[in-house]
Amino acid sequence: MDNLPVELEVRLGVITLPLGELLQMQRGSILTMDGPEGEAIELLAGEKPIARGEIVTVDDRLAVRVLAILDSEPAEEE
Repeated sequence: MDNLPVELEVRLGVITLPLGELLQMQRGSILTMDGPEGEAIELLAGEKPIARGEIVTVDDRLAVRVLAILDSEPAEEE
């Protein structure tokens, strides 16, 4: 079970913009995100958040440093 491949998604943020702006984007275009700079990113597995982290560079490549593992236990019903 330890070698089961899992696809991870890294979510930096979410932005909403008009379709016209999206179609005008070119290489080098900048999208301004809501939220403070340096805000933690989310790591998702199967669309479920599993951890929080931050973007770092390692040997001129982007990487994710895991800062916290999120609780995966289902909440108990009262």
